[in-house]
Amino acid sequence: MAVIINGTTGITNVNGSASAPAETGTDTDTGLWFPAVNTLAWSTGGTEAMRIDSSQNVGIGQTSPNAKLEVNSATAGAEVSRFEGNYSASGTVVLTNWRRVGGAIAAAMRYNDASGIMEFGTTTNHAQTFIQNG
Repeated sequence: MAVIINGTTGITNVNGSASAPAETGTDTDTGLWFPAVNTLAWSTGGTEAMRIDSSQNVGIGQTSPNAKLEVNSATAGAEVSRFEGNYSASGTVVLTNWRRVGGAIAAAMRYNDASGIMEFGTTTNHAQTFIQNG
């Protein structure tokens, strides 16, 4: 590993790759590395696991994320994401909430234990629409 520290520019040269990250613990193929300018990446077991690019897009299983968070599984049929919530006794578990900044418009996916129903819809006074081909 070659690290050059410069008082005005910080770290200017760091070697590293997915299989040999620049910063590791005792597990030398798992750690942090710098694959491009203004980009951070983490690898596990010698394979890139996560990246934050210069646009602050985060890719998990994706080396070129196209959104603030992009999750990709390269294994057909594999579970890509899981949302679990915990609660005590009967109640509603909000698994995910979508809100416009300030919360004036919002929607949620939740499980209502009292009714045994998975609920998906708006949580503010706004219409819900499902679209196809558009």
